[in-house]
Amino acid sequence: MNNLKKALAYIRVSRLGKEKSKTSNSKYRDKESPQTQMEHIKRYCEQKGYEIINIYEDLDYSGGTDDRPDFQRMFHEIRTNQDIDAVIVYSLSRFARDVLDLNKYLVVLEEHKVDFVSCTEEFLRTDTMYGKFLINIIGAVAQLQREQIAENVRDNMRNKALRGKFLGGIPPFGYYLNEDIQKFDIKEDEAEVVKLIFERYLNGDGIIKIRNYLNWNVILGRDDYSVGTLQSILKNVQYTGDFVYSKRKNISRTRKKKTDKDEWIIVEKNHPPIISKQQYLLTQRLMKKRNRSKPENLDKRVSGNQFLSGILKCSTCGHRYYHGPRRNGSGNKFDYYVCGGYKTKGKPYCTNKRGLRIDRIDQIINDAIIELFQEDNFVDMYKQTYSSFSKEIEKGLREIDKITRKIGDLKEEQSRFLKLIVRTENEQLIGQYENEIQIRNVEIESLERKLKKNTQSEKMKDTLLELKDLIQETFCDDFNFNNMAKLEINQIGAITRNFVKVVEIQDEEGYNRTKLEISFSFRKEELKLLLNVKSIIEKLDRLKLDQKDIEDGNQKIQQLIDKALSEYNNCVYNVENGPPVSAL
Repeated sequence: MNNLKKALAYIRVSRLGKEKSKTSNSKYRDKESPQTQMEHIKRYCEQKGYEIINIYEDLDYSGGTDDRPDFQRMFHEIRTNQDIDAVIVYSLSRFARDVLDLNKYLVVLEEHKVDFVSCTEEFLRTDTMYGKFLINIIGAVAQLQREQIAENVRDNMRNKALRGKFLGGIPPFGYYLNEDIQKFDIKEDEAEVVKLIFERYLNGDGIIKIRNYLNWNVILGRDDYSVGTLQSILKNVQYTGDFVYSKRKNISRTRKKKTDKDEWIIVEKNHPPIISKQQYLLTQRLMKKRNRSKPENLDKRVSGNQFLSGILKCSTCGHRYYHGPRRNGSGNKFDYYVCGGYKTKGKPYCTNKRGLRIDRIDQIINDAIIELFQEDNFVDMYKQTYSSFSKEIEKGLREIDKITRKIGDLKEEQSRFLKLIVRTENEQLIGQYENEIQIRNVEIESLERKLKKNTQSEKMKDTLLELKDLIQETFCDDFNFNNMAKLEINQIGAITRNFVKVVEIQDEEGYNRTKLEISFSFRKEELKLLLNVKSIIEKLDRLKLDQKDIEDGNQKIQQLIDKALSEYNNCVYNVENGPPVSAL
């Protein structure tokens, strides 16, 4: 019988540099390597009676932030799994080095009755008053040490930058890192391409024309030059031989922010130039002038009716379609969805060059979605879902019944031993009976944990029944959702986009047409949204008749739509979702 407490093991290491030894592949110092930490944790668990049910590892992550993937996954399990008794780490510094983060997550552990244990600092544990106190004291010391180290690192990096030394990352296209002097040297084949880009741009070619030339001619064996790549080359002052550092600063592990120019460190004539400063300055002026003169750059604001943004997907390159405004010769603006892959990299990277007129494609997709809002379609999807889950549900329900009976039998046995204790004064027998009661108590606790897991089947059954009731309620009285056409396209789109998983786009140039494949998704959350929409449609005519001012009536309709969408988003993102009901 397993009486061990359930524990999660957490390991974290910051990268400390590669070992100099060629025989070792280790990236971490032996003292706090993942293997060393795990060995200590396993040994501690064996001695103290813990069973490790899951191991979480964040390798090459700082303890100064909680933005660590496995750390967050661990706390998700803590919040959802009631069987966990403890989180065990090698040392407090592996768990957190920031006092605010430390206290925040210790509170979460306490709320879920999970102990915190440091296996090399056994006095640091949350199941004792003194342990909690010491954790905060040592946590504050760890934060101070982290901030001192960070300050030293910043000072060292600044000093290196002032001497024009490269501080890591990837050298700009056209250069390689001369490791002897830690500065850039010219990479001849790439440098020739950089010169070509600047020369063609200054001679009148646009970025897209230059990109197409490079890709069609497979320059340096590449056909994936993008608009973004060329723009970054044309804007990079380091091609003039100047070294620039601190143009951006870290906000978090994944986010950076531009700094003011007076904060930059600039070391002039630091490395061999590829272009002259005059070429660079002329290029910047020309880019600024061309960018202002482009009519499509006059207004790039999202106009509100682009409800398919982020949903349309190119079947050729996998990129999403996004808003790309265009103006014709008369100056009239048309809104298009364009493939991000073709837009940035052109051919031959992607062949889906045809843009989709937003006013047309939105209506086509919207009509297709509304056409699907029929009771028969929803009933068919419900049957498919119920069939796929029914065996799992029945198995779970049988297990629940079996466990419930077993718990009842064990409790009856405990009751009999209690009666025997009352009837005897023999201390030896009383000890034996109490031991038997304790054995059954442990088994009951184990069965109750299994019972909690199996109640998911019961919840699944309830969810499916709720889906069935929602379908009947939504389509009662033969309600016709085609009446949604009375709403504005941007109002309908804000609703119907929630019923689409993805729209695959494929240009069929030989037939001069575009093929669309729509994948739909319906869950109980979408059905509830549809039920709210039904209520809005029923109020639609009455609102417009009652209001002398049509604009005022539309405003009230929009408020109802916003409220319905707000309830939907809150439901989807903040509560547990039911099983999906989907169709293609």
